[in-house]
Amino acid sequence: MAKHSRTSRMPSITSIGARITEEQGLRLAAASNPDRPFRTRRNINADDIGVDQLAGAMKRKLARCRAAGRGGWDSPLECSIERLAVMLGEAVCKGDPVDVANFAMMLHVRGGDHQVIAEQAMRALLHGSRELLACDAERYRKLRAVPAEQLGVSGIPCISLPGGPRRGLCGADADAAVDAYTPSKP
Repeated sequence: MAKHSRTSRMPSITSIGARITEEQGLRLAAASNPDRPFRTRRNINADDIGVDQLAGAMKRKLARCRAAGRGGWDSPLECSIERLAVMLGEAVCKGDPVDVANFAMMLHVRGGDHQVIAEQAMRALLHGSRELLACDAERYRKLRAVPAEQLGVSGIPCISLPGGPRRGLCGADADAAVDAYTPSKP
């Protein structure tokens, strides 16, 4: 029986050292990391599980997009780093973490400059915020402009005060009610 090269004791009959030649044992020892002993079970943590789940969702979404005819992110001629960064910012505004992860992957693979990515994504985020504010402002203008004689008519949107008198508000009264409103804290 070959002598075990790491210690002076003989390997047990069930160990791998008892079943391989000394030369094979030396090759195995040379290829092994002495700071990280062999494990019989892989350490699984929440990070690995989460990354695996997200990667699966990313692949499924990318497959659906490919089937719909989308692609070209990997070609600088078809899609610039700046455009990918804008799409990343837009995906953040939409709130879908899988889309965000896919655009982040594309930028990572393409090796986009972090400063360029940050600038373009910030522009997209700010643009999205301005669009939402403009949309809210337009809705408010429409509500404010409802003629007083149409308030309370079925199907006509209006501003009303919860818990207050059952009347709608328009014009300056609507402005004053909105200005005076303070959201309650949960």
